[in-house]
Amino acid sequence: MSDESSSSIELSWTEARGAESYTLHRRPPDGGFEVVADEIAENSFYTQYTDAGVSSGSDYEYRLTAVNSVGKTDSTIVRVTTGGSSNATMD
Repeated sequence: MSDESSSSIELSWTEARGAESYTLHRRPPDGGFEVVADEIAENSFYTQYTDAGVSSGSDYEYRLTAVNSVGKTDSTIVRVTTGGSSNATMD
């Protein structure tokens, strides 16, 4: 899920069974995916992140990767536009 303001996007997701950490990737309008946050800990049911590195009125795509000792699994890609009001689920 995401909530946007003009300069930040708050992302949240459902805990992935067996995940030890998460990596959040963002794709800006004119580029490829880049790591926004790495090794987001799975402790304390921490399943949210606020991305303050965005510009107003721009489209961004996000992908979340759940990581454990066996490997990695990517979520679906979620598109968010800043400056509006919408929700998106990252599963």
